[in-house]
Amino acid sequence: LWVNQFRAWMVVDPERAARIVSEHDLPVRSGPDIPGTRRSPGVRAQLFFAAEVAGRQRDWARLDDALGELQARFGTTDPTVASVTAFWMTVQDRHDDAAQWLARAEPVPHMAFPATLGTDTTYGLMDTARVRIYRATGRDNEARQLAEARLQALRKQRRDSGTTCTMSVFGEGSRGTWLEYASLAAHEGLKDEAVDALRGAFRCGDLPWAFEPGLPWFRSLEGYPPYDELLRERDRRIARTRAALEQLDAPLT
Repeated sequence: LWVNQFRAWMVVDPERAARIVSEHDLPVRSGPDIPGTRRSPGVRAQLFFAAEVAGRQRDWARLDDALGELQARFGTTDPTVASVTAFWMTVQDRHDDAAQWLARAEPVPHMAFPATLGTDTTYGLMDTARVRIYRATGRDNEARQLAEARLQALRKQRRDSGTTCTMSVFGEGSRGTWLEYASLAAHEGLKDEAVDALRGAFRCGDLPWAFEPGLPWFRSLEGYPPYDELLRERDRRIARTRAALEQLDAPLT
């Protein structure tokens, strides 16, 4: 139940989402958890969620604590832990650190559990992070090749999707999503394409989960009128959703 509450509040009120995570005490650690054991999946998800909240709030000290706990419990060579660490390092412009963690994470999967920013290329936006890391650490050819290849594929999916919502979910032969496209386009300075993809995401879902305006590539769109209007629409939706969630959470009388 707490996972559903966390997901519901994450985009609406990160502070409340953080409290939901913190209210569920983790077992005392007595050595690394072993992936696949009965205890690990819940603990693992909870720690990834804690890192997610801290990162979205730009609380870097708390993020370091959450990432440190993930590394202590699951090891510094765990590819998903490494991928999420690389993501949040490059968000903070700590690109050299990010490159070291990315080396432990590659190849980054298309899908991973739990679905948080940095876990995979589809919902976790790791292709954008990889381009950012490559470019910032002198790997310009790799950055260009990855960006061009993914944008070409995403543009084709966008054309094929028309007015449908097929880009809202990962599917066989259709690995790109609206937010993956919006994220990479924004990072590459393609404002019109980024806004078009975000409009698709907002048309197909009330509050697109992977859309975090505080990420540096989305912040680069600020001041662009079509994007600013999307932010205002997002604020309106957040207000409506908050009211509905507060009603659901209200005690019965």
